[in-house]
Amino acid sequence: MTVVRAEQGRTVPWRNGLGTTRELARVPDSDDWHWRLSIATSTGPAEFSSFPGVDRELLLLEGEALELRFADGRTVGLGVGERVRFAGEDAVVGVPVGGVTHQVNLMWRRELFSEVALDVVEAGAAFEVTMRPGV
Repeated sequence: MTVVRAEQGRTVPWRNGLGTTRELARVPDSDDWHWRLSIATSTGPAEFSSFPGVDRELLLLEGEALELRFADGRTVGLGVGERVRFAGEDAVVGVPVGGVTHQVNLMWRRELFSEVALDVVEAGAAFEVTMRPGV
């Protein structure tokens, strides 16, 4: 279990160059990370970066709502505190509803972990990440 505080983040560009995220943790701290936690800001519709071999959990932290539109036709709407898991290789467009949104994004390499949990310790300020190795 790791507790991550939001203020310890650094701003980095999205892999696809369409935005930025505040990276809170990357373990190990290299481009070949095993898991990563960040807070992204969405100001308008944007494609999510592709991360083959990675699973994601997205939690809407602030904003009215966020709509995720998947290439396979699925649409998932998130309100504050709601979350969704999906594969990093899924083609997804995020559409903020009613203005800017901020979302917590936990990503992990699926071949490395059998169980993953993201809990909010302090609303918008601290998060608990539990990663269990193995498949």
